Amino acid sequence: MLHALSISKKGSVLLDFDRVNISKNFYWIDVINPNSDEINKINRKIKISLNDLKYTLDSREKPRVDIRDKYSLIILRATNGTSISPIGVIVSKHFIITIHKDEIPSLKSLIEQESHLHHELNHIVYEIILGLIRDFSRIIEDLDIKLDHVEEKAIKLDSNMEQMFVLKKSMIYLRKALTSNREVIEIIVKGNVPLLKEKDMFNMMFIEISQLIDTEELIKDRLTSVLEIHLSSISNKLNEVMKSFTVIASLLLMPMLITGIYGMNFRVLPLSQSDYGFWISLGIMILSVTIMLLFFKLRKWI
Repeated sequence: MLHALSISKKGSVLLDFDRVNISKNFYWIDVINPNSDEINKINRKIKISLNDLKYTLDSREKPRVDIRDKYSLIILRATNGTSISPIGVIVSKHFIITIHKDEIPSLKSLIEQESHLHHELNHIVYEIILGLIRDFSRIIEDLDIKLDHVEEKAIKLDSNMEQMFVLKKSMIYLRKALTSNREVIEIIVKGNVPLLKEKDMFNMMFIEISQLIDTEELIKDRLTSVLEIHLSSISNKLNEVMKSFTVIASLLLMPMLITGIYGMNFRVLPLSQSDYGFWISLGIMILSVTIMLLFFKLRKWI
């Protein structure tokens, strides 16, 4: 899918890609999950390398900046709310091309607000990348809310280990994407990308993504603490179970000792000839259990 915006001081107009003429106007072209025909069409009309166009659709592609003769290729990581994938931002003095496999909320919002889009190239690139950062910010806010629920359950000893590991996995991929994007923004801030010379503007964006990484680090620390609480609660539960078994075994120790002695095949055993021998032995067993139970209570072991 191709969206083409003709941008000038008078405003922005959404038009068909076939009407694009980079020799006359400045354009922003947003390309979503293009097929081979659309990629070839962009290659023929704007003379962008086919390899550069395909790089941006490779899920394994790392964020970086490549400088070409007539344009610069900036590869970043973007999120659509559920997954993280690469996005290519191709910058030239005649056009900006954003190419990505998944639809990205911030870009969709920018295109829908075409009439308010700034006509200057640095501002457009700034708005595009800032939108990507804010998409990540919303994801972090959602993770923060989910972590609050996990913490509440952990305190009530009702935590879900599977949910915690899902959050931990999300945080790992999120951090990797944010740190990679920060490295690319740092290259832009240093003025190493032709045409993008508004250092103060991009430096503000660098600060914002750095703050976002710090927030992610804080959430990761909280998640680690919740995991420790969860594991401690499991250990405490196990200790309580073992304590219960130990108390039961201790209470049964004296009765088992007495019954074991009276189970021996000796010719003479105390009380064996008494009419009340059984009841006396049973009373001694009950008394021994009662004494041990009181002892455990006094020592606050139960």
